[in-house]
Parts: sequence; C-alpha cells; structure tokens
Amino acid sequence: MTAYELFEEVGDQLRDVITPVGQGTVLIGMAMGFADLVASGRMERAPRLHGVQSDACAPLVRGASLGRPAPVVRQPSIADGIRIPEPTRAERSYNAVRYSGGRWIAVPDEAIERAWRQAASQGLLMEPTSAAAIAGARVLNLPPGAVLIITGSGLKAIDRY
Repeated sequence: MTAYELFEEVGDQLRDVITPVGQGTVLIGMAMGFADLVASGRMERAPRLHGVQSDACAPLVRGASLGRPAPVVRQPSIADGIRIPEPTRAERSYNAVRYSGGRWIAVPDEAIERAWRQAASQGLLMEPTSAAAIAGARVLNLPPGAVLIITGSGLKAIDRY
C-alpha cells in the first residue's frame, strides 16, 4: 500500500525512499508495489529503496555484500522494532534494495536518538525505530525530495519522551 500512496502523493518524481528494516516486510512491500506501478506503465521507473538498521543489530547491512545476513549478537538498541538478528525475509530484502539501486546503511543508536529527539521537538511524534530513517537520510545525504517512512507512532514509546 505504501508504494501506491507515495505514488499518489508524489507521482513519477519520487527518486529515493528510506525506511527502517527489521524483517524487511515494509521494504519488500514497497518494492512489489513500485514494480507493479512500473509494469502497469503508471511510473517510468521505481525509486531507489534504502534500508536502515541500527548498528547495534545490523545483520542485513553487514551481510549485504554476501547476499545473506551476517551473524550478529543482539545488543540493546533504542530502535527495538528493527533489532532482528535473523531476518526471515533477507533474500527478498536484498533483492529489493539491489534491483532499485538503493543502499544499506547502519547508523549508531546515538544518531537515531538525536534524530528522534529533534523530530519530537518539531512536533513529530514517532517511535524511536522510525527515527532510524532520519539518521539514515543524514548519512545518505540525498538531494531534496527523498521520502522517509515513519513506521510507528510515538504513542508506543510515550514513556520515553
């Protein structure tokens, strides 16, 4: 659904989408949606899909060059929604990023927390996991127009504010 909603809002100008990745469900769903939009002729080309993980638990990022998740020890992370040491949808996640021309990024928890607090100070109430997309966007340093996916409400972490 996300791909179609983004297409409705942005149209064919969409170039980059950045999302936190745990199991890969959101990323894979977007890849499927954009592939359908391209196949139907509604989009000329799909945007680049970029996957972000906390460096406290980044099996997809660390294994990207091998095409399989790297073994990791599950560490505490502010981004607990993407703290998945053995993602079950790894192959499809890798394909989604590779075919789109996107990148994998690992960001430190400190950068995620900083992004989360800055977003909150601007009135954006999101769970800390979602702020990984903001931290990842800063690393990627993309041109204006990139879309960041906010995957969860701040009400999930209201006690942390």
